[in-house]
Order: sequence, then structure tokens, then C-alpha cells
Amino acid sequence: MKTAAIIASVIIVLGGVFGNFLRFSEQMPDHPPDFSIIPYTTDDYYGEERRFAEASYEVLKADTTTLRRYVDTDGTIYWLFVAYFSSQKYGSQIHSPKHCLPGGGWKIQKLEPFPFTFPGGVVHEINRVTIQAPGAKQVMFYWFETRTG
Repeated sequence: MKTAAIIASVIIVLGGVFGNFLRFSEQMPDHPPDFSIIPYTTDDYYGEERRFAEASYEVLKADTTTLRRYVDTDGTIYWLFVAYFSSQKYGSQIHSPKHCLPGGGWKIQKLEPFPFTFPGGVVHEINRVTIQAPGAKQVMFYWFETRTG
């Protein structure tokens, strides 16, 4: 009986050690993304690189970002922001617009899932958000991709 308890205890301890190893191990990417492959112009849009205030990047702490302002042939403005983190440390949170936008004075009016078809026909459910601030109302789309899917 005593031997069985010792064996069970050893198995539990080894399982815990292995579980923590998996939990805290990081798989680093081979290389950061190349945002230059995102086109600046198409038949319908013209884009240019922009920047947030430097303080925003200090809070975000992303490894690389791109902020683009696109204008279509009708003069409608569209924004694209992509942030890349080579590592998401355990216990830290993703910088979600649900947390950041209210801090910037925006109110989330509506948040709903939206099926988006990517090039190649892959459909991925993303977030469609209607936001409002004094004198402004916008629709934005966002999603996160992590190493676990």
C-alpha cells in the first residue's frame, strides 16, 4: 500500500513538472512578419503608412506594427492596424480593443461575430465592432491569432 502511494505521488509530481514545462515553454517564430507584402495600392485604394503617438507604442510593446490609411476612389477612408508580438508572455493579456478603446474615449456600441472570407477562400470568424466617441462613429473589425489558434 505504501509503495503504491509513493508511485502515485511520483507520477503526480512528474506530471505537474511536465505540465508546467509545456505551459511555460515558448515556440519562437523563425522570422517576424513582413508587412511590406501588404499592398499600398490596388485598383480601388491608395494607402500610406502612418504612426500613432509614440506613447501608444510604448504601452503596446509590440515587436513590429503597421498602421495604414487607405482611401478609396470615392474618398472614403479606411484604416488598417496590425501588431505582431513574437512572444506572448504567460499571464499577460492581449491588447484587446475592448480594453483600449474605452481608455481612449470610445464607447463600444455593438460587438458581434462576423464571418470574413480571406484570400484563398478561408472563412474565419472575426469581431465586428461599432464604436462611438463625441462627434464620431466608426465600424472596426479585429481578431487575434495566437500560437494555440
